[in-house]
Amino acid sequence: MKKLVYLSCTNFGENEVGIGYKIYLHTKLLRENGYDVKVVNPYHSNLIRRILSWFPFWDYNHDYNEVLNTEMDVLFIRYYMSDFALIELLKKLKKRKVVIIIEIPTYPYDGEYSKKSVVLFKDKIVRRYIKKYVDRIITYSDDKTIFGVPTVIISNGVDTSRISPKIANDKASDCINIIAVAHISMWHGYDRVIEGLRIYYKNGGTENIIFHIVGNGDNKIIESYKNLVNSYNLNRHVIFYGRKDGKELDNIYNSCSLAFDSLGRHRSKVFYNSSLKGKEYMAKGLPIISGVKTELDDDKDYPFYFRVPADDSPINFDRIINFYNDIYSNFTSQEIIDTIRSYCVNKFDMRQAFFPAVKEIDNIINKR
Repeated sequence: MKKLVYLSCTNFGENEVGIGYKIYLHTKLLRENGYDVKVVNPYHSNLIRRILSWFPFWDYNHDYNEVLNTEMDVLFIRYYMSDFALIELLKKLKKRKVVIIIEIPTYPYDGEYSKKSVVLFKDKIVRRYIKKYVDRIITYSDDKTIFGVPTVIISNGVDTSRISPKIANDKASDCINIIAVAHISMWHGYDRVIEGLRIYYKNGGTENIIFHIVGNGDNKIIESYKNLVNSYNLNRHVIFYGRKDGKELDNIYNSCSLAFDSLGRHRSKVFYNSSLKGKEYMAKGLPIISGVKTELDDDKDYPFYFRVPADDSPINFDRIINFYNDIYSNFTSQEIIDTIRSYCVNKFDMRQAFFPAVKEIDNIINKR
């Protein structure tokens, strides 16, 4: 049996949600495809070591002894930025003929960090050496190479069996309910929605639109959203829930007819993104509005997806209403839910989405 070490600093497991559960599925599918998987979290909990790691040329934040002492055919890394210690690890493993695979969750990622970030400073210096040791980089972008390494382009996937479809709710047709679920950061761009609502109602808009924001995150960003809502008197049209899960989250989903994916990815210099949240929306059966190019842009026959410009312009709600009317005047709510979810199961269930990565790892091993 092929031996694989899965390196990740993120806690994950069957009972986790979001990214944590996605990583659990990766390890599960690797095992199902013939890999003996050992999971290692190299993150060092020692406070002194963590403080030292904040200095540009000190690399004490990760402990790789367990990795070096493990026999393996493949090292799979969920990328957490480069430093000299990581490169030294890769160098030693490459001498042992280990296949090295890196998964980069978001690329490019520099725009997600402060320009003063020590972590990013070290990464920029060190990542140029990655190409000497890494066989493939798994990406959810559309880049053919990253850091000089050939990529395997895949889509983000979800466990559709774990996500129940929303319940059809035609009784809510007297208003347009739109949901956004996120750990809120500046690249979600929900200020564009609030500004768009202000303009829509200022210009005499009559549709009752309610924007449901679910999730915690960057408190400064959330407070700025709330300040905008208050100053524009949009409290009847924007609801902040904080983090919700389980039945509470399902109830909010059931009341909604559309979903906003990220609307500000351009702020972090990302212009193509296979969004995990978008796949969760699809598994629920919701049409999506996105501010970044995704796989759905390439399917011209898919009617349940609407792209807005990748800039800071306010969302044009006249166009959103037309999108909504086009869908809900031609299909019943149940037809929409069933069609979108079926599309997600066939294209974006994790077994389909992650399989190209597993296949490529197999190919590299078989050629050695």
